[in-house]
Amino acid sequence: RAVKASVALKGFGRMLREKPSIAGYRPEASEALIEFPPDCPSTQTTSIDHFWSHNWGASRLGKICVLLLRYNGLPSAVISSLLAGLGAYLSCVEILPYWWRMYTTDGGRDYEYAPWALIFGLVGFFVTLLLWVPQSKVFLDKACIHQSSPVIKKKGIEGIGAFLAYSQYLYVIWDPEYSRRLWCVFE
Repeated sequence: RAVKASVALKGFGRMLREKPSIAGYRPEASEALIEFPPDCPSTQTTSIDHFWSHNWGASRLGKICVLLLRYNGLPSAVISSLLAGLGAYLSCVEILPYWWRMYTTDGGRDYEYAPWALIFGLVGFFVTLLLWVPQSKVFLDKACIHQSSPVIKKKGIEGIGAFLAYSQYLYVIWDPEYSRRLWCVFE
């Protein structure tokens, strides 16, 4: 099972900030019949692009920022550069107004300043960082291992080695406590 990185990072990493809402456990039903519910964020797959190994006790904000920069940083940099160039061009051809002018007293050149390139670039960077939709398939334990049924959850945990074997890359989101956590070391 895998979840798209865009789904895991949606809503500024809501999935990393909150408990997942994987429902479907009915104690009266046979454990063998319980499936992942239709609204489950993960899907069956034959390969996983990236396995996310992290400490749930670590700073959520830090993890989310690292993952947003990893998946959306390059597109954000490209788009912000293009928009900054557009802002500079629109200032130069005086479509966008200058905000202030510096006059020189020695008869030299006057300088006009406008922050449009900076504004366009920063807005473009952060909008793209938060709204870009990366298509990588990732393993995030709370999305890919059933959380409601103890029996199915145990089978998922026992299958961590298979999840790792089918993953192309292991991403370790390091923090000072990472190597002290048995689960993290196990992964």
